[in-house]
Amino acid sequence: MQGLFMTELTHLPIAKVALDVPLHRLFDYIVPTEGPIPQEGMRVRVSFGAHTKIGFIAGCSAQSDVPAHKLKPLMAILDEIPCISADILRLCCWAANYYHAPLGAVLAGALPARLRQGHALPEIKSDGVINTIQPLLGVGHELNHEQKVAVDHIVAALGQFRTFALDGITGSGKTEVYLQAIAIALQQDLQVLVLVPEIGLTPQMIARFTDRFAVPIVLLHSRLTEKQRLAHWLLAAEGSAHIVIGTRSSVWAVMPRLGLIIVDESHDGSYKQQDGVHYSARDVAVQRAYQNNIPVVLGSATHSLDTLYNVSEDRFTALFLHERAGKAKLGCFKVLDIRNERLQEGICTRLIKEIAKRMEKGEQSLLFLNRRGFSPILICHHCAWVAPCPHCDSYMTLHLSPERLHCHHCNTVQNKPRVCLSCNSDVLMPVGLGTERIEAVLKKAFPTTEILRIDKDTTRKKGSMEAYLQAIHDERYLILIGTQMLAKGHHFSNVTLVGIIDADSGLFSSEFRATEHLAQLIVQVAGRAGRAEKSGEIWIQTRNPEHPLLTTLLEKGYHAFAEGVLADRKQAQLPPYTYMAIIRVQGSKAEPLQAILTAAKQRIATEHSSTVRCLGPAPSPMEKRDKVYHYQLLLWSYQRAHLHEALAQLTQFFSTAKSARTLRWSVDVDPYDTF
Repeated sequence: MQGLFMTELTHLPIAKVALDVPLHRLFDYIVPTEGPIPQEGMRVRVSFGAHTKIGFIAGCSAQSDVPAHKLKPLMAILDEIPCISADILRLCCWAANYYHAPLGAVLAGALPARLRQGHALPEIKSDGVINTIQPLLGVGHELNHEQKVAVDHIVAALGQFRTFALDGITGSGKTEVYLQAIAIALQQDLQVLVLVPEIGLTPQMIARFTDRFAVPIVLLHSRLTEKQRLAHWLLAAEGSAHIVIGTRSSVWAVMPRLGLIIVDESHDGSYKQQDGVHYSARDVAVQRAYQNNIPVVLGSATHSLDTLYNVSEDRFTALFLHERAGKAKLGCFKVLDIRNERLQEGICTRLIKEIAKRMEKGEQSLLFLNRRGFSPILICHHCAWVAPCPHCDSYMTLHLSPERLHCHHCNTVQNKPRVCLSCNSDVLMPVGLGTERIEAVLKKAFPTTEILRIDKDTTRKKGSMEAYLQAIHDERYLILIGTQMLAKGHHFSNVTLVGIIDADSGLFSSEFRATEHLAQLIVQVAGRAGRAEKSGEIWIQTRNPEHPLLTTLLEKGYHAFAEGVLADRKQAQLPPYTYMAIIRVQGSKAEPLQAILTAAKQRIATEHSSTVRCLGPAPSPMEKRDKVYHYQLLLWSYQRAHLHEALAQLTQFFSTAKSARTLRWSVDVDPYDTF
């Protein structure tokens, strides 16, 4: 584990310990005179109130501001060497400062669960680090000119900090660019970190990497067992794993010879942590590359507007792939105006006919709807009663297999009522579309055809996603139905038709990023069509065919769409032209939440009125969720430094206010959405 060793601290009597508690400070403990010398990044066991906790040494000092008689000794130093390396500790300190989170919470999130729980750091038996790596390369694809330019730029940047925005249309061979750049990095004895947004994308990524490289490759994601995750983490930390492929939390993996970071589908919202520490793995990856003086590649066909803005400001370097690899051509968009159309449970007759045409030729069709279940609403036909969730300000989603009502926010499950709970009418009707309902319609239209539905409900079992993807590649199913789990990264060579069932959902949302996210979804799912030699078509159902953003996207492409939305954002003074954060509070009653956010807003008005603006306090879009009330205060500023100065003061306010002790609160910097 030589990559984990750090310079020892002098044997100072006071250890500064970071704990995973909702307090933004370090805690002082007496270092025993006997025993190992504490080092930054070591885990310790300490007494905290009436409990015993695992913490991390963040430094040592000769003295403490706490009276000597109140100081407790460290109960135990758990490590002989630090399990948090110097560069990861530095990265975690940056994240704690930027996201205004307790350092102990960030450090805990950087480790596998068994290490967070205080288990011993096991020994790794391996041949050690290979000094000169000669990776065995499989047969790679011949690069076109744009791919070769991209690889050359990335390889030339090894050993220095550069952020590349690899801007490649769907099917343009971004992965091949990654593979050939990684090959050069491995030949220079460097480790490579590859981030992917979804666990479902890791099997095909692993397959391509193992086919190409005869070096140890490990996975890091939440579906591994705790023992597997620890073993893989240790292989990376020791340096014997040369490539790490993982989801969001892999950005914290200890890698002593890290030389290149790749963030695939970098626009994806899955990179944003929505609870605990609200970090963006994409942005943390850029910061890690900066601190380690290495290049980072952000790859996407639909870069976030933040990334495109950074390109326009010359902070990031754009690399373009304008053509699909091989003989594949981009699919052709077809707009289905469904106004006044007679729909079959949400699907127009023309789309069903187009699916039938593909089936006659043995080709596959993919229907996309980003909403699982049968119907989002169960309503009484007589009195308009709607089945509510008993714990949330939301309605229960109707599922038919098995039949139940299910709240997707708090996971409450109920039996479907036989009669209306308001008027006792037995006429209860499903309203709205879900993937189950689309499946039911198509089973009626094509009764002898096997249909595959992929969503969270059908992929709960371990290995099910991998099995379904293999079935698609084997062409066992000609009709596919899926949510965004199928919208990105997958290569289905026989899919020639993509049907987007509901293109209107993001056009009129109050969330300012909704149109950006909708456009990304449309382009990504459209990219599943025509990826081989067969041409593809994308049929879009909409009641707003003349909507300017939709027509720009379909007729001129994503970049023209992005330019228009960026112009609107600039005029409206919204990110990326301003900087935003949300203070969220939760509690059993609404009044205390309103009161503490009002007090926080008054502090901003008193000390930062000219530099920071506030909106609220207001209930979150879903005020009550899982029996808990949610309120928020939105802050934005023209200067990042002004916003963070205000957030630092508010963090101190919430940490010390008595009224906040019974509440849960969090800071979300650069929120993915304002919900």
